[in-house]
Amino acid sequence: MNEKNVCLVIKGGKLTAKCLAKAMKLFLALGKVTLDKMTATENCENKGKQTVKQLVGQGHGVTNIEISDKNIKDFESIARKYGVDFAVVKDSTEQPPKHLVFFKARDTDAITAAFRCFL
Repeated sequence: MNEKNVCLVIKGGKLTAKCLAKAMKLFLALGKVTLDKMTATENCENKGKQTVKQLVGQGHGVTNIEISDKNIKDFESIARKYGVDFAVVKDSTEQPPKHLVFFKARDTDAITAAFRCFL
């Protein structure tokens, strides 16, 4: 009889079934190759609305734009439609308070298209 044990380590804040399935498929696809440099969390990046810390932590450049308070919900639905990863921060140091929308620098074309639809 042969018994084999496998240890699959996934590092992340929220483990979803989709993320676990991707990690298991990746492990099975690699066969006996070790996952030294490649982690399963790279395939489980957050999508859509997230915090600035999560957005910056993905290792892509981040840019921001200013948006008015009354249009924030409409913008969120359009950004999701275009697949833009973004974070909304309220800057209350100024009067009236303004909202800053941070997004990945590589999503510049998508955010431009979203704003054309938004405005």
